[in-house]
Amino acid sequence: MKRISVIVPCLNEQEVIPVYYQTMVPVMEKMKDAEFELLFIDDGSDDRTLHILRELNKKDKRCRYLSFTRNFGKEAAIYAGLEHAKGDYIAVMDVDLQDPPRLLPLMYEELQKGEYDCVAARRVDRTGEKKIRSFLSGMFYKVINRISRVQLVEGARDFRMMRREMARAVLKMKEYNRFSKGMFDWVGFRTKWLEYHNVERAAGETKWSVRKLLRYSLDGILGFSTFPLSLSSVGGIFFCGEAFLTICFLVIRYLIWHDPVQGWTTLMCAIFFIGGIQLLCVGILGQYLARAYMEVKNRPIYLLKEKNEDEEAKRSNIPGRYLLSFAAVALILFLLQVCRDTIAGSRIDWISQHTAIADYFRRRFYSTHNLFPQFAAELGGGQNIYYFAYYGLYHPLYLLSWLFPFLSMETWFQIIGILTHMADSLLCFLWLRRHTEEKASFIGALMLMLSTAVVYHTSAQVMFVQYMPFLLLMLIGTDIRRETGKGAVLTTGTVGLILSSYYFVPAGVVSTGLWILANIPIKGNTFRSWMQELIRQGLPVLYGGLLCMFYLAPVAGALFSGRSKGEGRSWKQLLLPDFSTEKVLYSPYGLGLTAMAVILLCIWIGWKSCKERMLAVCLAVVFVLPVCSWTLNGGLYARSKVFLPFLPIVCYLCAAFLKNREKEKYRERKLSSDMRPAA
Repeated sequence: MKRISVIVPCLNEQEVIPVYYQTMVPVMEKMKDAEFELLFIDDGSDDRTLHILRELNKKDKRCRYLSFTRNFGKEAAIYAGLEHAKGDYIAVMDVDLQDPPRLLPLMYEELQKGEYDCVAARRVDRTGEKKIRSFLSGMFYKVINRISRVQLVEGARDFRMMRREMARAVLKMKEYNRFSKGMFDWVGFRTKWLEYHNVERAAGETKWSVRKLLRYSLDGILGFSTFPLSLSSVGGIFFCGEAFLTICFLVIRYLIWHDPVQGWTTLMCAIFFIGGIQLLCVGILGQYLARAYMEVKNRPIYLLKEKNEDEEAKRSNIPGRYLLSFAAVALILFLLQVCRDTIAGSRIDWISQHTAIADYFRRRFYSTHNLFPQFAAELGGGQNIYYFAYYGLYHPLYLLSWLFPFLSMETWFQIIGILTHMADSLLCFLWLRRHTEEKASFIGALMLMLSTAVVYHTSAQVMFVQYMPFLLLMLIGTDIRRETGKGAVLTTGTVGLILSSYYFVPAGVVSTGLWILANIPIKGNTFRSWMQELIRQGLPVLYGGLLCMFYLAPVAGALFSGRSKGEGRSWKQLLLPDFSTEKVLYSPYGLGLTAMAVILLCIWIGWKSCKERMLAVCLAVVFVLPVCSWTLNGGLYARSKVFLPFLPIVCYLCAAFLKNREKEKYRERKLSSDMRPAA
């Protein structure tokens, strides 16, 4: 899906910005085959413009903003917008709605045909505009078209949509004194013009006075024409010729008539006239020199005071107090489990299975230097090595141990146990921070970290949880994919998930898919467009799977050749709902959460339509129907350990609940009614 960036310069537009946004929403929803971003440029406003833009950014992530340190002008705002726009197509329009948003679909449609690189709009009349202003504007177009090489269409607006290639060309013109209408024509791309009748401002007052328009016109003339300098030269030649003829006339008159020179008044008028012409020429030269002077100083075209990415930067940082808390919890939980003659307190077959087999993989590589072995002669009397791939044949964290042969595998497992437990909380915090408040994100991350399943299996069945950092990386990657279109993080997380634990890949992919679906707007989307967007955002997951085919293909072959039948269950047993709570509560072989998780699911199911409700309903279906756990377990059995990849989603529901409670979006009466089904 193509992305359209709409650049909207704003200067003291607090009255009209909400009106503009409400007008643009139906247009954006109508254009279902395109993804929008509205990039507002606050050009040093001294009213509530910046505050309104911040609120819009919180309300709708499609709304971004940049704020200048002072008023640099509309031209600087357009340049800044072109620099920061992320779209495949870039539009420029005024916020006052004198540029009709209804033309955007027509512009996009024309660009899709491929015949034009830019579609611009021009006014065919100036209804509602002052006559003197209309006259001066008309004269400006006639003058600049006569004296410059650029040809401006009369009535042309900055309102246009262009391809990314044209925007790059305009950005190469880095002059300080800018005249965008001339630049758009100068770069030479093919442009189609759409005509429309003049529209008055939706609200507020225009910021363009006659004085500002005259200055803007002067920038256009001096920026794209040297005719004023040529005019000065022609004037100088003319007056030199006139002076020569006057001297000749006076000499001849004196020689023939012996008439002395008379006319003091005439002489002074001539001197003042010629002196005025000289000063005018010097002034024209001074205007060009002043602009050359500004260009030579190479000052920035604009300076940013704030942008919405600053908030993103804050969300990508973890406060030191939280970092220390996560590290302390991970270390304390590890130390509490340390017992004599055990590794992190494990009294099960962990050492004999996980560490021994992983160490075998390492020693085999040291002896054979073969990264892709097929046969394990020392395991089970000699078997296909991919039968044991579950124990981390290509686990990224185990492969790192190959760089440290002096460390025993038991020691290495203790190290990565602490690190992965801490990484779970850090990545969960970063993911939740993109959607909730800081405190809510911390509690949600702590909820995942203290889950019975995560705590227990960090030192027991490690394969149940060591993929969790990669799963959280996938969830962060889906957000990045949705916001920027980039899929590298999502693909990296997918590869890590597959290589660390192929058993939990189906549940991990379903969990990620639910998160992608929940963030696709339902309103204005058909089921077909919904699925298309799901596929578009999920393509990096498929790409990650293809990258791992060197591993998945032989593993699948080994599993299907020696596959056990598993538990025998009838379809009636699989489809009959199972409301037992052990799959969610306390048990280390489930989600390992407290009763709060069940209560939160019930609250969100009973809440108004939102993505949290959709997630809660989907999770409830997955948890209640045995056929879901049976399918995710590969048809072997219907056990709740396969629900572990859904743990981050439950933690998100917790953080979202706390965020809304903090903002007082839940009334006590409503909360009480939502608690009834939980009870």
